[in-house]
Amino acid sequence: MDKDLELRTSLLSWKAPPHEWVKLNVDGSMHVGSRAIAAGGVIRDSQKNWLGGSALNKGMGSVIEAGLWGILEGLKITWKVGYKQIVVESGSFEVVSFLISLL
Repeated sequence: MDKDLELRTSLLSWKAPPHEWVKLNVDGSMHVGSRAIAAGGVIRDSQKNWLGGSALNKGMGSVIEAGLWGILEGLKITWKVGYKQIVVESGSFEVVSFLISLL
């Protein structure tokens, strides 16, 4: 791969992004019975300051779709306010694996 990717698991800790970068933490969920999906995200800077966030319902779908919606909406927010150096972190192994498979 021509990009540096790191797939890792972290337990109960949040690591700040590099100086002058921001971190977008996202997660998605699905209600098993109705298949209703939702996603959310939090944006923080290297000093752990809250910069923004999102929460949304996206109708019906899979948990992977929910996670991908969380990433997309979070990136749109960070880009809109001018951040271009972004670390994206998801708690979903499936979502991260899917995105890596596209490279």
